[in-house]
Amino acid sequence: MVLGTGEPQRVFVHTSSRARPTKNAVALAASRPRTSSGSRPYERAPKTVNNVLTVLSVALRAAVEWQVLDTIPCTIRLLKTPRTTASFYDFDEYERLVEAATTEPAAHPLVLLGGEAGLRCGEMMALEWDDIDLAKRQLCVARSEWKGHVTMPKAADCGSSRLPAVGGDAR
Repeated sequence: MVLGTGEPQRVFVHTSSRARPTKNAVALAASRPRTSSGSRPYERAPKTVNNVLTVLSVALRAAVEWQVLDTIPCTIRLLKTPRTTASFYDFDEYERLVEAATTEPAAHPLVLLGGEAGLRCGEMMALEWDDIDLAKRQLCVARSEWKGHVTMPKAADCGSSRLPAVGGDAR
């Protein structure tokens, strides 16, 4: 059996001591209600499906390692996911953003940190006063925040960045 290929698969329901096959996955998917736009409300993005398939694969490998299963009972293939590209402001758009941010005292330094110093949103949110050296006009990006969790930033080392000039103070 191959999971994740989009082909009809057998769905298994775990009961007390045995797994037994139930309806065909295609028939099960076809029975789901559709929204007014025609899409099914339970459809998931390929990346979401791949995350679930990865967890399933890890669990099955652990079951074999712990000798709960003799072998992995199926082949799991990840779905193809579309390549996405990050969108960036061009120079003119960035200048308009900086100009608009000058009217908002709290937003202006954040726009400059993001644009001039290249900090990500989570890196700016996790900054602490100890990370900033005003004498050298440098800051150390040591943490990143995402959904309330503080972690290491994407760049593994403590990246130093020059502080952008704020309020006409360009030293």
